[in-house]
Amino acid sequence: MAMQLILTLLDELCVPAATPMAAGKSWVFGERSLTVGRVEGNDLVLPVAHISSRHLTIRFRSGRYEATDLGSTNGTMLNGKPLGPPVKVTYRDRLTVGPYTLRVALFLDGGGED
Repeated sequence: MAMQLILTLLDELCVPAATPMAAGKSWVFGERSLTVGRVEGNDLVLPVAHISSRHLTIRFRSGRYEATDLGSTNGTMLNGKPLGPPVKVTYRDRLTVGPYTLRVALFLDGGGED
């Protein structure tokens, strides 16, 4: 079965007013690696100054997703702790990137949560 990674934007108060996003917005990714950053060319673009151009990567490897900060200026937090080397992300984890908090959900094609 294929796995999907779903990132959902939380904390509407933290979303900059000039950003065309709202809390509850979700992005769905299949079994692949993705990048998060401030500029076009990333799989998920969060366009604010506190985010590096290429801030974070989430890789799908050996049946799981792993997050790694790409040496960003302001860092990435996973559940309130600084993200260092590749760390497995699991259901209900929270990634904080600049002013944004993203909730992680993982689903198998059959609809079940992992």
